[in-house]
Amino acid sequence: MLHHSLTTSFALLLCCLGCQTPGTGIKICGYQEPAAPRSFAVDFATCSYRSNENGDLHIVGRTHEPTVLLDQDEVSQYLHIHVYWRPRPGRTYTDSSSANATLRYLVATADGVAVYSGTGFVYPRTRHDGRVQVQLESGRLGLETVNGTLDDFLGPATIVGTLQAVRNDVRTTQMIREVELLTER
Repeated sequence: MLHHSLTTSFALLLCCLGCQTPGTGIKICGYQEPAAPRSFAVDFATCSYRSNENGDLHIVGRTHEPTVLLDQDEVSQYLHIHVYWRPRPGRTYTDSSSANATLRYLVATADGVAVYSGTGFVYPRTRHDGRVQVQLESGRLGLETVNGTLDDFLGPATIVGTLQAVRNDVRTTQMIREVELLTER
């Protein structure tokens, strides 16, 4: 009887765990000092996507949460992912140097703007509710530009993680434009 009860409880636990929404969030590891890399997580509160006539995906995440690497209260962070082709699990050969997306990570403060760009491998998967789950693997970032008095606070960096994006063509286009305007600041 005890064995049956434990088995039932364990099966119920596994079912509940399987129904949870997968974790979201991006992890960035900066190698400003190679002997002491610094990692931090970013949870993009707003994340949306659109696709263009070629089938490319544009995914943009935005948050106004400060990062642990900067000693400032007002910080805006953006991540723009442009996926050029979609992999097919089980059919697409990949290795650690494969890339199907360009990445642009922007941090804006009152002191200036830092823009990091690079490439990565992205698995977008459309969910039953219309959202796209974006799995970012093996992303690499490097400093593109710095404006104002903000310093390069990352150095070369890696970026991995998962985003959940809703389809919203207007908001995605607006956020891409915000990134462009902030870059020119």
